Amino acid sequence: MSSQTRDEHSIAEAAAQISAVGETIEVLALTVDPGLLALLRQSVGANQRVWHAADRDQAVELIMAGNVGVIVIDAAVTGNESGAFCEQLRAQFPDVVLLVAGGVDEQTHLVKQITAGDIYRFLHKPISPARARQFVEAAVRRHLEGRTFTPLEAAPIARPRYPKKTIAVLIGVFVIGAAVAIFLSFRGDAPRVADEPAQYRPAASEPQPEAASEGQVPPALQPDTAEPAAAADASAGAGAQVPTSAPASPAASGASISLLLTRAEAAFAQAQLVAPAGSSALDSYRAVLAIEPDNREAQAGLDRIADQLLTNAETAMLENRIDDAGRDVESARAVRPNNMRLAFLSAQLGKERERRVIAQAREAAARGNHDRARSLLDRAIQAQRTPSPVLLQARRELDALRRGDSVEDLLRRANQRLQQNRLVEPANDNARMYIEQALAADPNNTAAQQARRVLADQLLARGRQAIVARDPVAAGSWLSQAEAMNVNRTALRAAQRDLAALRQSTARGEQVQRLSGLITERIGQDRMLEPAGDSALHYWQELRKLDPNHAALQPAIAPLGTRMVQQARSSITSGAYDAAQSSIETARSIGYTDLAAVERDLLAAREQAAFLTNVVAANLLEREKQVAPRYPALAERRGVEGWVELEFTIGIDGAVKDMVIMGSEPQGVFDAAARQAVSQWIYRPILRNGRVVEQRARLRLRFDVPE
Repeated sequence: MSSQTRDEHSIAEAAAQISAVGETIEVLALTVDPGLLALLRQSVGANQRVWHAADRDQAVELIMAGNVGVIVIDAAVTGNESGAFCEQLRAQFPDVVLLVAGGVDEQTHLVKQITAGDIYRFLHKPISPARARQFVEAAVRRHLEGRTFTPLEAAPIARPRYPKKTIAVLIGVFVIGAAVAIFLSFRGDAPRVADEPAQYRPAASEPQPEAASEGQVPPALQPDTAEPAAAADASAGAGAQVPTSAPASPAASGASISLLLTRAEAAFAQAQLVAPAGSSALDSYRAVLAIEPDNREAQAGLDRIADQLLTNAETAMLENRIDDAGRDVESARAVRPNNMRLAFLSAQLGKERERRVIAQAREAAARGNHDRARSLLDRAIQAQRTPSPVLLQARRELDALRRGDSVEDLLRRANQRLQQNRLVEPANDNARMYIEQALAADPNNTAAQQARRVLADQLLARGRQAIVARDPVAAGSWLSQAEAMNVNRTALRAAQRDLAALRQSTARGEQVQRLSGLITERIGQDRMLEPAGDSALHYWQELRKLDPNHAALQPAIAPLGTRMVQQARSSITSGAYDAAQSSIETARSIGYTDLAAVERDLLAAREQAAFLTNVVAANLLEREKQVAPRYPALAERRGVEGWVELEFTIGIDGAVKDMVIMGSEPQGVFDAAARQAVSQWIYRPILRNGRVVEQRARLRLRFDVPE
């Protein structure tokens, strides 16, 4: 056979093997929660199938009968025996990857199993579809990395031109390598590996500011005038004592705390957790604690920041952003060093860092830079107290590669990995790695170039599948891999435009879901109307802007409207009629209709207030009966004179009622005499617009000693 014929045969064979489709990896859900089951079925990819088990025995039977690669265990089913059950499954089915779904209490009881690697990830309820999809996809990838393949699955396609002795040696090396990889993949206690330096992400990933010392005014509250501060610094530099400010009053401290807490909530809502310095949520909460160390709201705020940072780290690990995850973990450690999630997230981060170092070393070797590959692994191993077996094995493999593997052997491995659906994972044993190594050894090899083109098309197809499945994280990863493999630019640009549209739609959907959850949460916390920017009403109005027909809007109208009616009645009682009217209008604007009674009460209160303020001079009104007041005898004997000013209502019958003493001089001397006399007066009924009405009137009676 000519050289050209052999090359054409190799190209066709490589294309056929790389185009092979991987087998289905099935997911088993152990739960009695129909909502969780439906969520998992909605979240899995096209290559997964979800089996359902209602108890542990049924779950074990399904694992033994099927091709289950991932198990999602609802902690509500296994209860206090979750840890023992997970350890039993890992011992009996080492290839299966375990996910556990539950709350904070269940997570606390499973720290040992999570840290040891028996449980791959813990899913906090409630779980969003996007997050469930991320966890399941990551678990499937982990299953494929650690899976034990049968000889038929692992065997290379026969090549008649190879001597039998060479084939036997290659198969033996592959089987030994697979056994070592399986052994290493089950080890979950690998030490932490130093990362390559990388730039920080904006905002939440920047270095966090130091805590404010007790009594120190945080930057957010310092005055803007720079000149006095400069003068003080100059005096201090010259050895002068800088005068300290007088202690703040309790009222001023309370106002400062309220302002700081408001700023902290605003910064938290804008994801400014630990940065920028001086205006982050962390700075504001620490400033509150500097004033009031036992402030519960600030302490709870620090817990929320730590939990959010750890959630960010978990998401970053799922998206393979290891540097970001590391910074978030360290930021959380600085905020709350005793947070129970830190231990196992740090362990997971250490494993992911090992994987990344190995991937970087493999990539350097694939480009022919063996010195850099060896340096990366050596630095990582030296940074560990006890060298990781995984890193040591990777270094041995790189040394063997440096001694020279043939291009044909590299392409054979690439074909095997594609048949096993290992396109780019695991980091140290995938099709892309072997193809790049083959091209590094022989850049002009036509079979390797064809293999790269076919792999690029496969990666692009995976990206489009993820877009159809509405998974922007996975789609972005696949398209990035395809671009690195020099996929067709026109097809790539079209897929990237579709991905951009999906990301925009997904962001809006996640915002709608977040607002819906906040409405329910704030109603449960009885935070209906206050604070203005973090209340159920605020989030209800924001959700209506995004999705006027969302299902969460209608159930919230009744409790919100009822609370606004209560607020209106309180305003009526205190005489704040405009505020009462505003509450009524707001309730009407959200669709609340039971407002007739409170509107009547508001109208009556306004009329009564108007009546009480419409006071006329009593001496201008015609009296039908008048009784002269009796001069108090003691005052008369002593020659005391004075006056009494009264305000009263003239009823429709002309009688005087609702009398109030508005003032007197001397006080209390003539009050009784004036009240007794005027209460007997009768006025001519007052006509207004043809009907008799009541009228408020005011009168001043003078008491002069008779001559």
